[in-house]
Order: sequence, then structure tokens, then C-alpha cells
Amino acid sequence: MNGDGWAPDTMNGVPVSGPVTTYRILGLMEIGTAEGTLNLASSRRKALLAALLLEANRPVSVDRLMEAVWDVKAPATARSQLHICVSQARKELAEIGLPDALATKAPGYLMAVGEGELDLHVFERRVRDARRAAAEGLPHDAAALYTHALSLWRGTPFPEVNSALVRSCAERLASRRLGVLEERIACELGLGRHKMLVEELEALVEEYPIREPLQAMLMTALNGSGRRAEALEIYRQARNRLVEELGIEPGEELRALHQTILRDDGPSPAVVPRTA
Repeated sequence: MNGDGWAPDTMNGVPVSGPVTTYRILGLMEIGTAEGTLNLASSRRKALLAALLLEANRPVSVDRLMEAVWDVKAPATARSQLHICVSQARKELAEIGLPDALATKAPGYLMAVGEGELDLHVFERRVRDARRAAAEGLPHDAAALYTHALSLWRGTPFPEVNSALVRSCAERLASRRLGVLEERIACELGLGRHKMLVEELEALVEEYPIREPLQAMLMTALNGSGRRAEALEIYRQARNRLVEELGIEPGEELRALHQTILRDDGPSPAVVPRTA
């Protein structure tokens, strides 16, 4: 693990130093350089920088930035106040050696980040690499890459930002993380790591009780660990919850898995979550 907060990339098996400048948004927002860490005390500047980093290297319109800062209650002077907020953010960024990070770019502003500097970009690249490894029949490499990608997450994105727009984006990011986590678990199930996954899956099912892919993975892990009766009980609980809370029966894949375990006619079918 590098001092920048995420594991370094490698070249020919040799770790490559991480970036000096880091932008971290997969948890509390942090911006740091060799010259220091940005003091994110202002709620408005937090919302501004969050909205810009969510679209890093792409221009964000003034209207969208005003929505991020003020939600739907923007004052009549919002545009001029936003310009002041941008000027203050630029001054603070310059103090830690980033004088050109926040640029004016029609129809608004742009936050420029370098290769490997933003944890979200590193996460997305590693997920792409993991999916490529899985497609090329390299499941061990894929599992490791998924694990590295998920290690970048330090918590819920932007918990300190009081902005409906930013919170909505944070929820979508969290949903993407969950999808990638399911891909990693499916990959490890394919490697026969059933017993080691049971505890993790039990915690996930408790946290997301009506998410069918997780129910299926837990059933698969239990059945593969020789705990067939418990796997069947998970299905019973899942079905009851779906019927009682949503008024629906389990999906076709979960029902098919249940029938396979009931028949006890071989390994449970592979659980392959849909990729985003």
C-alpha cells in the first residue's frame, strides 16, 4: 500500500510509485499533494469540489454547480457567489501546489486530474482489467484485480457533503461498488472458495436482504461447503421476504438454484452478476 492511500500499480511485477497528487472521493473527500492537504472546511466549497471531481476532466455547467451548492434554493446572487466560491477554492488549491487544477471551461468549470490521481478512475481501470482477465480465462488474476479495486473504497462517498445532487451521485457510486463486489465474489466462488466466503456473504445478505444475487451466492457458498440444509433455509427466508415485502416470487435464477440444491445433483450453477 502506498502512502497515497491505494496499492501501487506494477510493471513487470515491480511496484510503481503512486502519484504525488491524490484526489480521494471513495469515502471522505481528500485532496493532497507533497505540499499538504486541502482544508475542506467550507460546506459550499466541499459541494463545489465534489461535483467537479465526480466529472473530473469534463466541464461541469454553472447551473449544475449551483444545484450542487444550493440544491433548489439558489439565491438570486448564486452565480456571483459561485464565482467567489471558485476563486476561494483556486486560492486554496494553489496553496498546496495545484494552481491550475480548477479551470474555466464552457459551460462552467473543469477539475483537471492526472493519470492515476483520482481514486475513482483507478477503481474503474482496475475493474476493467479484472473483467478482461475473467474473459480471458484468468480467474485468479481477475479475483486479485477485483480485490485491489475494492480496496480503494474507504466508506460511503462524500458523507460530509450536504448536497442532494452529490448524495444522489454517491448512491449511484455505492451501487456500482456493490455490483463489482458481487462480481468479485462470483469469481471467487468459481475458484471453489466457498467456505471462506460464507461469513462475508451472510453479512451482505443481512445488509441487503432482498438482493437476489447475494442470496444466490450465499446459497451456493453454503451448498459448496457441505451445508445443504442451510442453503435451502436461506432460499425459504429469501422467498418469504420477497413475497411479504414486495409481493413477488423469487426470480428464475434463484428458483433454478433452489431446485438444483434440492435435487442435490451436482455443483450449484455459477452465479454471474450483470456487469454495469
